[in-house]
Amino acid sequence: MVSLVRSGPRSLLITTLDKERLIDHLCNDLGGVVVEMETVMKRSEENHTIVYIIEYENKEMTRYRKTDAIVVFLDPLVLACKLREIVSQGLVQTMRSGPQVLILRSAGNLGAVVEKVREDFEGELASFDECSENGFEDRTIIGISDKPIYRSMSADDFHPQFVRIDEDYFKIKQVLRRHSIKYLNLGVGSKGWSSLEIRIYDSFGAYELHYSRLLTVLDALQIGILTGESWSKDQPRALLFIDVYSIRLLTFYSPQEIKRILFGLEYLEDGRRIIDYDLFEKGKKIQWASLFKQERNIVKKEKAIETRRDLLSKLSDDTVKKLQELEKEILKTRY
Repeated sequence: MVSLVRSGPRSLLITTLDKERLIDHLCNDLGGVVVEMETVMKRSEENHTIVYIIEYENKEMTRYRKTDAIVVFLDPLVLACKLREIVSQGLVQTMRSGPQVLILRSAGNLGAVVEKVREDFEGELASFDECSENGFEDRTIIGISDKPIYRSMSADDFHPQFVRIDEDYFKIKQVLRRHSIKYLNLGVGSKGWSSLEIRIYDSFGAYELHYSRLLTVLDALQIGILTGESWSKDQPRALLFIDVYSIRLLTFYSPQEIKRILFGLEYLEDGRRIIDYDLFEKGKKIQWASLFKQERNIVKKEKAIETRRDLLSKLSDDTVKKLQELEKEILKTRY
């Protein structure tokens, strides 16, 4: 449930004698989209290719200026093969790979992680634009984020300092994966990981739907590892026994952060409560009111709706859609 390292989008640097025709070909024939330079990371994913149309600024072709950016939703090797076919038409004058990007997930003190990565790989720190300036395929850029890395990411999702390394990309990726837990633990620091128990209660018995809904969110947020699951009985009062499904979670999030997620999932947008998710740390129950200690005259339902909206804003459109579909099925079991 935790992905710590992935590749960023690849890039191709192209010079052309007919920029308008090349852009038309990339967009209309190959399904690309023209994007602003500042949004290329947000508009692209791991298996996409960013095509930069460039102009060289010296005879040695070591310095260049980007004039346009097009995101093409194809693997770079597939795209390069397709572009080779039109070289004879004069649309592609020169073509070369740009810097390669790696994304590292961490948490807590990202500054310490950035500095440790720089030290370990003997790299240099700079902004993303500075790291990619005049770069080619022999340059690797590492970005560190505390956000889930399975989705497309904007520049704001990263620590402002990136690590520039002039070494082989595949070697760096292999080493980074091997030590990714070390970097995560460095960021988490002395607070360490939390071992928590989530108990699911549903008097209507739709446990499978609630379990799927919860795991959809935990997986989307990439916040920990499930270490066990089990059925049990709980006795809230004399002679009353109810079924409980328990999930054990090892996470680098604090118990309060996990409780906030669970609290937001207990209610629908209209304020209806559809499930009871209890959270325990070392046998002690984490109360929802502990999330709002600094506030007065709080209304539980209003806070739950507010927390739900905040939670959904952190999820992708596909994940929100899946949640809503599960919630429709849950409502069929009771209303």
